[in-house]
Amino acid sequence: MGRLVQPSPPDGAHRQRPAGGSRGTLLCQNGAASDGGVTQTKWPPKNPARFTCGLFSWAEEAGYVKTNPAAKVRYPALKSGQGFPVWSEEDVAAYEARWPLGTRQRVWVAVLLYTGLRRGDAVRVGRQHVRNGVAILRTEKTGTEVQTPLLPPLVEALRAGPTGDLAFICGASGKPLTKESFGNLFSEASRAAGVNKSAHGLQ
Repeated sequence: MGRLVQPSPPDGAHRQRPAGGSRGTLLCQNGAASDGGVTQTKWPPKNPARFTCGLFSWAEEAGYVKTNPAAKVRYPALKSGQGFPVWSEEDVAAYEARWPLGTRQRVWVAVLLYTGLRRGDAVRVGRQHVRNGVAILRTEKTGTEVQTPLLPPLVEALRAGPTGDLAFICGASGKPLTKESFGNLFSEASRAAGVNKSAHGLQ
């Protein structure tokens, strides 16, 4: 799979400020950087706790910070009538307990949690999109080019697999899935873990 995590920049090198996005995602629009900054997308994040924890996890791995101050941040319960129910940390823990590393279902949730991609893009992203630890692709909905560093928890899940040849997310046969099929299969996997929520709740 090659280098999935960005190396730390050399001392004295210019460090580009990461953009914000949901689920710990660092997304930026290609060509929108200015004075070392980048355009932020999907802001504010729907899940600030997971975004913050993912951001600092990436920063710690890359050598930008020594510790992750957001490791124990909790996300408050979602009030009724506010769209799709958001996954809680307990939901994620229950899902991961049911689907450990080495299962395709674990890859599914890791891709959703740590890339910030919608289902239509999550089912397409694969090794061919990764350069120096960053996944780069054009979104299905808007055609915008986005970049998302592969965070350590995602790298761990991808290395454990299984993944497809053309896409990280795959079905039992190892072949890519349509976003509709993936949505149905992910909901089934979630219910098997006792979580009656959909992939939309991970945005």
